[in-house]
Amino acid sequence: MKKVVRQQLRLKSKPATQNCLLDITIPSSVTAGSPIHAVNISRIRADKLEWSLPDNAVITSKSNEGVVFTIPTPGIYEVILTGYLG
Repeated sequence: MKKVVRQQLRLKSKPATQNCLLDITIPSSVTAGSPIHAVNISRIRADKLEWSLPDNAVITSKSNEGVVFTIPTPGIYEVILTGYLG
C-alpha cells in the first residue's frame, strides 16, 4: 500500500509600502515533493516584488508573475509576496 504524505501550505499576503496589498493564489494542500505553483494575482503593479519561501524550498522557476517550487518534507509553511512602491 502506498502512503500519501500531505504537506500543508498556509498563505499569507503581506502589505507593501504605501498600503499596497498584494494577492497570491496557491494550493492549500499538496503532496510533499510535488511542484507547487504560487501565482501573483494582484491588480496593483509594484515597482519591486519579493517572494519569501520556506528555507527548505527548492525553486524551479521564479518571476514577478509567479514561482514554482517543491518542499521535500510535510509541514505548515508560509509563502509571502512583498511589493514595494517607489
